[in-house]
Amino acid sequence: MLPFLIVLIVLALVAILIFTPNPIIVKLHGGPIRINKKKVKKVMLGMNFTDGLVYKLFIYIFLVIVSFIFLYPMIYMLLTSLKPQMDLADSASGLLPSSLYFRNYVEAFKQLGYLKALYKSIIVAMLPTLFNVIIGCLTAYGFARFNFPLKKLWFAIMIITYIVPTALISIPRYAWYAKLKLLGSILTYILPSSLGQGLCFALYFMILYSTFKRLPVQLEESARIDGANNLQIFFRIALPLVIPSVITVLLFSFVWYWNDSETASMYLNIVKAGQDAPRWITLPIALQNFQNSLLDRGEREIILYQGVKMAAVFLSILPLLINYFVLQRFFVEGIEKSGIAGE
Repeated sequence: MLPFLIVLIVLALVAILIFTPNPIIVKLHGGPIRINKKKVKKVMLGMNFTDGLVYKLFIYIFLVIVSFIFLYPMIYMLLTSLKPQMDLADSASGLLPSSLYFRNYVEAFKQLGYLKALYKSIIVAMLPTLFNVIIGCLTAYGFARFNFPLKKLWFAIMIITYIVPTALISIPRYAWYAKLKLLGSILTYILPSSLGQGLCFALYFMILYSTFKRLPVQLEESARIDGANNLQIFFRIALPLVIPSVITVLLFSFVWYWNDSETASMYLNIVKAGQDAPRWITLPIALQNFQNSLLDRGEREIILYQGVKMAAVFLSILPLLINYFVLQRFFVEGIEKSGIAGE
């Protein structure tokens, strides 16, 4: 309500500036005060409007509203995860908890088998990510700097792989993995990424390709004159200049593999002969199993376990938040250099 009130006040001030004569006379008990309309207009609207107070105020209000829309689910999750059961059982309780109840996190930690699931999640997300980065850098540099037969055709095929829905090839891929007896193995993640068919590989390829394409050719020509071969040019000149884009691809790929519970459930959440449980239970799978276990309980139990559930969700995304805050500067720089507007 407050942002809308501020907007109304600003609009009223702008209307006063437009429709009142110059100078503006304000009558007070101490006598009339003359206000120079041009000076006030310059402050409110600015010379080019974009440098005026009105424009800046609207921008800040817009950013606050948009930020709240994006942050509200996170705020709700955090506050609910800290609520005691008496707050969850009381439908009249507000958003804020009556007291901070950290036992929800202790219970979520146990239910998820957190440390074991975290370790396996890091392996499942990081190994194919490394292959995506390595193969992506090599193929992107090759397309950006070398000419070879049917280059445009291969480039088009690379882009088409991003357009094809993953669900369209999931069943044939599952049948192929079953035939090779790879189901339940991490090789179901490593093989596609090592062959340039990892999750959203075409997007990573385009980010790296556009960055390599923008590098000055003169740097490589100077190195070639000094006797450097193609591999030396790639590792010593080209690759160090695209580190921000490499980190961007690293983050994108890591987050995608981390959150991809559907693929993990299909290829990894499988009990092999002689095993009591799947070998590769990642955090998203553990969270999904915990949510499924709540469905077997009564409605009241589901409500009372909302705090534990929200705590489990926060624990599952906590490594991603830490990862992003640590690499935030490189991530933003990589997005700017690659020209990718948003994804």
